[in-house]
Amino acid sequence: MEQLSVDLAIAGLITSGLASIAYVVNIVGARVAYGSAQTSAGTMTIATPLRAPRAWGTAGTFFASATALLLLCSLIARTIAAGHPPYTNMWEFTVAFAFGISVFHLGFERRYGQRSLGSLAMPLVFGLLLVAALFFPSRVTPLIPALQANRILAFHVGMMIASYSALSVSFGAGVLYLVQGGKRRFKSLPRASQLEEIGYRSVLVGFPLLAFGVALGAWWANDAWGRPWGWDPKETAALVTWLFYAGYLHMRGLKEWKGKRSAILLCAGYGAVLFTYFGVNLWISGLHSYAGV
Repeated sequence: MEQLSVDLAIAGLITSGLASIAYVVNIVGARVAYGSAQTSAGTMTIATPLRAPRAWGTAGTFFASATALLLLCSLIARTIAAGHPPYTNMWEFTVAFAFGISVFHLGFERRYGQRSLGSLAMPLVFGLLLVAALFFPSRVTPLIPALQANRILAFHVGMMIASYSALSVSFGAGVLYLVQGGKRRFKSLPRASQLEEIGYRSVLVGFPLLAFGVALGAWWANDAWGRPWGWDPKETAALVTWLFYAGYLHMRGLKEWKGKRSAILLCAGYGAVLFTYFGVNLWISGLHSYAGV
C-alpha cells in the first residue's frame, strides 16, 4: 500500500501536468483567421480572432478530475499503509495540499463556469507534486507519542489543508484579475468583476477554515505540550496569515477596497500562505519541525 500511494501520486503528477497544458492552451491558444472582403475601396484583408477549440477546456477539466481522484486514492492507500491519516511528513501534507487545490478548483470552476482558473490552479498542483516527488521522503515513519491516536490533530491538519486550498483559488483569481485589468483586455479570460467575485468568495471559504484550523491546533497543543499557544514559528506564521486575510475582508467590506488593490492583497496573502507552508517548515526550526510538517 505504501508504494501504491506513491505510484498514484506520481500518476496524479502526470495528469496534473496534462491538465495544466490543456487549460493554458484553452486560454492562450486563440489564433487569427484572415479573410478577404470586397469594399468600395477595393479588396481588404480582415483578421478574425478565433478561440481555441472547446475540447481543450474539456480536456483540462477531465485531467483535473482524474488528478483529484488519483490523489484521493493515494491518500486512502497511505492511510491504510500507515494506520493513521496522512499528516506526519511533508510528502503526505504536500500530496494532501495538491488534492485540496484540485477539489476546490473544480468546485469553483463548476460554480462559476470558468475554466480559466485551471491555468493557474493546476500548474500549482503540478509544482507541489513535483516538489514532493523530488525532494520529500515518502517513506512511512512511526508516529511519535504526541501524534498517536489524536483525532483533534487530524482535524487540525485537515482544516489547515482545506483553508490553504481554498485560498489558492483566491490567489489564482487575483493573478488573473491583474492580467485582465479593470477593463477586459483578453476575451479568453473572465470579466474582471467575476474574477474579483471568485477571489472574494474563495476567501470567505478559506478564512473560517483557517480560523478553525488555528483554534484546533491550539486545543491540541494544550493537550500535547501543556499550553495552547507558545509563539512557535508555525503558530505565529499561521496567525499572521489569518490576520492578513482578516485585513483583506475588512478593507474590502468597510473601506470598499476593490479592483486592483483587492487583487494585490490576495496575491500578497497567498505569499504568507506559502511562507507558512514552505518557509517555516523547511528553514525555521520550531516545535512543528519534529515531524517535518
